[in-house]
Amino acid sequence: MNIYWCYETNEYSGLYIIEETRGKAKLRFAHETGDEYINVRSQIYRKNVNEKAGIIELEDTKLLDKYNLEYEAEEPPDNWCV
Repeated sequence: MNIYWCYETNEYSGLYIIEETRGKAKLRFAHETGDEYINVRSQIYRKNVNEKAGIIELEDTKLLDKYNLEYEAEEPPDNWCV
């Protein structure tokens, strides 16, 4: 399994998703948020993690700390370019 950061095009916020492939992570994100698959972007953060597939929730501090991940504020920084 791998950890992906998935987000919708032109959006600042997103979700960490654990899945086998980038396509599966994008599909899970699109299903969860109601976005269209084609508009979802993803970046790989960690490879070969020993976790079950799913979304890493904000409240799951154990996983966030274990892999040194953090959710940012909903508002983009001043220098954010879309």
